[in-house]
Amino acid sequence: MTTPADLRRTRRPIRTWMAALMALLTAIAGLAFAPTAAHAAEIDPVTNITITNPPPLHGETPYTFRADFAIPDSAVAGDTFTINFPQAVLGYSSTFDLLDAEGNVAGTCVVNDHSFVCTLSDYADTHVNITGHVDFAAKFVEEVDEDEVVFESENGVTYTVPTPGGVVIADRPVPTEVQKYGYLRANGSLIEWQIVVPGALLAPVDGSPVVITDHYDSALAFNPTTDAKVASLATSDWPDLDLVSWLAQGTTPGTFTVADRPAEDEFDVTINGPVTDGSRIYIIFVTMPLPAGVEDGDVFNNTASGTGFNVVAEPVEYVGSGGGVDGDGLGDFAVTKTVTGTGAGVVGGQDFTVEYSYDLAGEPITGELVVATGETAGLTDVPEGTVVTLSEVAPSMPGVVFGTPVFTGAGVTDNGGGTASFTITDEAAVAIGLENPATRVLGGLEVTKSVTGPGAGVVGDRGFTVEYSYDLDGEPVTGELVVANGETAALSDVPEGTVVTLSEVAPSMPGVVFGTPVFTGAGVTDNGDGTASFTITDEPAVAIALENPTTVPPGSPPPSLAATGSALPTGWAVGLAAALIGVGLVLAIGRRRPAQSGS
Repeated sequence: MTTPADLRRTRRPIRTWMAALMALLTAIAGLAFAPTAAHAAEIDPVTNITITNPPPLHGETPYTFRADFAIPDSAVAGDTFTINFPQAVLGYSSTFDLLDAEGNVAGTCVVNDHSFVCTLSDYADTHVNITGHVDFAAKFVEEVDEDEVVFESENGVTYTVPTPGGVVIADRPVPTEVQKYGYLRANGSLIEWQIVVPGALLAPVDGSPVVITDHYDSALAFNPTTDAKVASLATSDWPDLDLVSWLAQGTTPGTFTVADRPAEDEFDVTINGPVTDGSRIYIIFVTMPLPAGVEDGDVFNNTASGTGFNVVAEPVEYVGSGGGVDGDGLGDFAVTKTVTGTGAGVVGGQDFTVEYSYDLAGEPITGELVVATGETAGLTDVPEGTVVTLSEVAPSMPGVVFGTPVFTGAGVTDNGGGTASFTITDEAAVAIGLENPATRVLGGLEVTKSVTGPGAGVVGDRGFTVEYSYDLDGEPVTGELVVANGETAALSDVPEGTVVTLSEVAPSMPGVVFGTPVFTGAGVTDNGDGTASFTITDEPAVAIALENPTTVPPGSPPPSLAATGSALPTGWAVGLAAALIGVGLVLAIGRRRPAQSGS
């Protein structure tokens, strides 16, 4: 028999599958209708590629290729564009920024041996009508019979580059004389020279080995340990340099020796025990780093000489990579901060925060600048025509009251409530002056003196000296107050927030011992060593009570009487003594008289 529980068990799998199906359909619908997030893409902005050098074109010679481009307004930061080189072209490695006339980075390009790729910066997010060019150095490593070669973008767009007359790579017959070549390395940072010497020309002359001298350009620097290498190649294998055998530095046969003369921009190479029967060719490779700051068109010379020969290499001209852009809508603004009034002197290098806001493509942009008094801070790359609003975060500093900030400048509107507005142009930066009126707040202190203990009665109106000290604008200020017991002395015009320290000059009086003074009062800290500290406020003067406890040494007369002598004249003292004696005798006689009995 089927029970209700059985029916429930039967239906549960159906419900489970239905729920899973509905969840899957919901997820698919969500994916179908979800907004697509913007992401970096490969774009095709290149419009043309040319070789800037005039024909004829030769192999193994660096040339400058130029790729012109126009970035679509829809491009965003992170978008890339790539150009792949034909097999016959080898690029010189380089990394450089695409800069506009103001030095803003619109992107970064990387050139390697077979392509270049440029990545756009956030310049693309704030500019329109961006155009520019990429210059990259490359050479032909294969002969080209046609009058053109074809470059291709990553997306398959092709660009035909004219090569009038094709490209010829000269043959390199077996050398019979010393030869010298120079060229830029494909890494774009090194220059290399090759001195090719047939072994037969290295036979000793008059018993002395042939010394080869290399004179290099003074703009270069030579390291004798790493920059010179020597290899040998069988004459039958020429010109396949993949088959060379490398020599080590040394003095034994089959090695080479380098003698450096940096003061003359020269060094000598001696090949020890060379094979001179004509079966081998020796190649000296000299590799030196290009100097810092090298620019397109810089030329480097090199000469090799030895016994019976002097070879001047063709100058090597540096061909670099680079690029530039131009775009509409770039503007800047700069805020210069000043503080005026009686509080200006204490503000020093305090930072002030200026908030800015504007709309960009319908989206609010906010941020802040931090600027110290007397300095300038600003923002660049704000689109032309943008209306910017500035406001200052209310500054705060002990002892100083800041007024409403005042904004000034050409084209700047002070809105009167601590804000200002202006419009960005693509010309000179908008210069805003921001003035803070500042008033210094002053306070004071009052010291009330009291003396306690057995010695208090004889202090009288003598003055006690209280010394004070504090720093004002980084300079120490000291002075003293003189105050009598039961009286008050005051000091005024001390800036709010100033930390003042008080101490008492130790008092001295015969017959009285003064203890450590005690300072009390609201906000007053007794340091326990006879000093006290407190901070000046803008309220009524800080009230300090200064108590001097006293004691009298044992055996001393009470401080209220004289320690020795009498205050009465001598005659009066003698008479008083005699009277006292007489009174004493009368009392004594009366005490001895017998008592009378009653009748």
